[in-house]
Amino acid sequence: MRILSCDLITRDMRYSLLRSLLIIALWLFASCSSKPSSVTEVEQRETPSNTDSPLTHLSPAVAEIIANGEHIPYEICAQNLDWVRPSEEEQRSVWESSRYSGVDQDVLKYPWDQDFFITYGSASINYDIINLSGLWTLPEGTRDPCFEEENQDAILKFKKAEIWVLNHSVTEIRRASAKYAIIVEPIGRGVQFLHFYRLSGNMALTLYFVTSDGSVIDHINETEYPYWPNP
Repeated sequence: MRILSCDLITRDMRYSLLRSLLIIALWLFASCSSKPSSVTEVEQRETPSNTDSPLTHLSPAVAEIIANGEHIPYEICAQNLDWVRPSEEEQRSVWESSRYSGVDQDVLKYPWDQDFFITYGSASINYDIINLSGLWTLPEGTRDPCFEEENQDAILKFKKAEIWVLNHSVTEIRRASAKYAIIVEPIGRGVQFLHFYRLSGNMALTLYFVTSDGSVIDHINETEYPYWPNP
């Protein structure tokens, strides 16, 4: 009986020891797996995401323009901050006029869906943009201050750019190389006509229209722009 009791005690001790070792091993495994796997992971957990940064929604290229680009002065040659686009019913009278009879519908209605244009001094094209975008409802003479001869000559010679901004207000323009970030505030009405200096020659520009909260709402790449006059 004594031998049997010793055997039972020995087995119980071994079982308790193995059980204790198993518990310790499981505890160590759980502790290790809960630790960050790297310094990077620690930084990611401890550094809050900067969701309020105005650059969080931007592509790296646009963020670079805003952060390090050159500030570009501009002139608002004319504006009307009370203008509102006419209704589609009112606009239909233009679309169905004899001037636009037979014009492809995609071409005809392209300006209606746009808030941003760049123009090149062509009276005929400008007239069509005014008609097809809804700007024909502006009071007569609104753009007259933009027709100063020196400015028009600079636009025709690609020394200056003229942009039309609908339903937004421009607050800043920045440039890096041939890429421009135009910071705008949505206001739901109004139109502004702006001039600023281009790069030398007729190099095609890329214009990004960006809100102050960091959202790129539109862009114009002149090489793909329907009104770009150069092949």
